[in-house]
Amino acid sequence: MFFCGGVSLKKYLLVHIPHSSLLIPSKCKKRLIKNVRKENIFISDYLVDRLVSKKVRTIKFRYSRMFCDVERFNTEEEVMNKYGMGVVYSKDSNESDFIVLDEEYKNNIISNYYNKHHDILNKEVSNIINMCNRCVLVDLHSFSELFIKKVFDKDDAPDICIGVENKYTSKLLVEQTINHFKKYNYSVKTNYPYEGSIIPNKYFDVYDERLDTIMIELNKKIYLNNNNKLDKKKFNKLKRCINKYFKTFAIQFS
Repeated sequence: MFFCGGVSLKKYLLVHIPHSSLLIPSKCKKRLIKNVRKENIFISDYLVDRLVSKKVRTIKFRYSRMFCDVERFNTEEEVMNKYGMGVVYSKDSNESDFIVLDEEYKNNIISNYYNKHHDILNKEVSNIINMCNRCVLVDLHSFSELFIKKVFDKDDAPDICIGVENKYTSKLLVEQTINHFKKYNYSVKTNYPYEGSIIPNKYFDVYDERLDTIMIELNKKIYLNNNNKLDKKKFNKLKRCINKYFKTFAIQFS
């Protein structure tokens, strides 16, 4: 159901990849009322998992966010609920219904997929903190300029968006991250077009200074072409940049 693997360059480094999968399980497919293949690719963090070296410890959600979005809050306050894109999606990016939902189905997804994913994340972060006395959690995503325009009416997007949390993202980590991507001539903005970074449920209300979290959102145009196909030259450059980042900041934060 989930993937957790890799031997990180530093034992306290953990990369969270929640939205790269395109896999939709049969229980979801049976409820679909339209073909979602193109939409699934469009809203996924397509191929992001392939950017990360196998030497890096990762937690990856195995299923498509159209089935279950493990980065949404499981509360009424989740802002994406109004778009039909909460924990369990009912609408696509065109605000069109694509699936038949009921409460029993949604509760099953939350219990057996969403909650279990967060249990794994909580446990892995806690184990790293107990072992190393710190954990650097990198929340890795990508985004489409078309999506943020359609859904949020945002434009002027950078190549790299860095998401920070006031309590849980150190100034040093932010500085090192921005400087690294700028060395590769990528434009960088903080908390735009997306904000924040994942905080494991266990630490959401109980602050622990040993946890450092940062989100990295990659503009799809820096590794894909206009047809959402991999651009090999761009992809290889970004892959070198990403893995050099993990290696470099791991050394700097030693």
